Amino acid sequence: MKTNNTLKIILSAVFFTCAAVTMSAAQETAARVLPYDQDAVMKVFYYNPNAKKVEIKISDQFGLLYKETLRDNRFKKGFVKHFDLKKLKDGNYKIEFIDKYSTIAYDFSMTDSKIWVDYWNDYLPVGQVIVKN
Repeated sequence: MKTNNTLKIILSAVFFTCAAVTMSAAQETAARVLPYDQDAVMKVFYYNPNAKKVEIKISDQFGLLYKETLRDNRFKKGFVKHFDLKKLKDGNYKIEFIDKYSTIAYDFSMTDSKIWVDYWNDYLPVGQVIVKN
């Protein structure tokens, strides 16, 4: 009985340690679509020091349009990458960053070769004033 309880305690400790490591790795992941001054070009930033490979997918309402897998021999802890989206028509799209620990997805739209990511709505354009004397 004592051996059984000891085994349960050890297994519980191993389980919680593994869960904590996985949660820690997921919390270290960051992916963003960055503003860029060239029409129809998307600049993305990805960071996760624990990821061995990252899958990037771009899709629309009908399905997958583009898929690329980057392995850790092409990046150490993260990368900045540009995507030429000139062939995309005006419309709504999604970009996803998928690694072993998490999936981060952003909706974006394309209008007249201009890219707008939904989460940018929370920011003011550079130089815009909220209150003026």
